Amino acid sequence: MRILVTRLKYQSASCLIPAIKHVIERSGYRVAGDAAVTWVPASKKRLAERGLDHARAIAQVLSPNALPLLERARHTLTNATLEQHELREGNVVGAFRAIHPIPEHVILVDDVRTSGATASACAKVLRENGAKNVDLVTLAYGG
Repeated sequence: MRILVTRLKYQSASCLIPAIKHVIERSGYRVAGDAAVTWVPASKKRLAERGLDHARAIAQVLSPNALPLLERARHTLTNATLEQHELREGNVVGAFRAIHPIPEHVILVDDVRTSGATASACAKVLRENGAKNVDLVTLAYGG
């Protein structure tokens, strides 16, 4: 999984999407019928650097109807470069905003959950804008 995520994220290896789809299918995970699927959005700078919004690609594997419900309000440091949980939390405070009406049940997709700071920041914005239930789906845990 580490190789899949790393290559998708840093090398824009979209050719790995079928392998990721296979992993998700084998896991047996299914999107609840009432849930809207969205993703942790990349900043414009990261998108320009990487050429692919990998979290969006993963979300679209889960649901072809995945919706962009969030956007980056500002560019942030890469959390992977920050070791302390408190630094990661501070890095993403105010980094996201809702861009569409938010449904009551949202599945938030990201590649890896490490400290949970990014997912928490996104979930907070989703809940402040109408979500009653936010579930997180990631491909890996990097603890």
